[in-house]
Amino acid sequence: MGNYETTMKWWNYYISPDARKGLVPHPKEVAAINATVPFPEDWEVRQPPVTIQDMNRAQIPAMYRNYCVNLWMELQQCQRDRYPYGAASCRPEYEIWTNCMEEDSFYRAKLYERAKRIKRREYDRNEKMKLAEEHNKRAAH
Repeated sequence: MGNYETTMKWWNYYISPDARKGLVPHPKEVAAINATVPFPEDWEVRQPPVTIQDMNRAQIPAMYRNYCVNLWMELQQCQRDRYPYGAASCRPEYEIWTNCMEEDSFYRAKLYERAKRIKRREYDRNEKMKLAEEHNKRAAH
């Protein structure tokens, strides 16, 4: 039988051509890749409005520690203040938090695509250099 993770399905066999060449960055590589190339002047570099110490003090779960953590804290405070009816009476706070989460997801997707483009440019540049070297070797003979 085996676990679901180890069971081979048909989609496990398909690997995109970019992935074969190593052009798809791992999510953990995105920050390092984006740090190598400076951002344009109009690019907004975002920092979470709450420090890590404040998050630790508030015992915020790891899955909520992102750019929208302050809005999540406000939502939790609203739900605590209005306990029996928290879900219904805190709708505005919930909508603000979900909108922030959607924007943050879009922002992270843009960072990922930027890292992918940077990796692709570097690969193309290296391929051009290899082709130029091969051409020079052939021309020298």
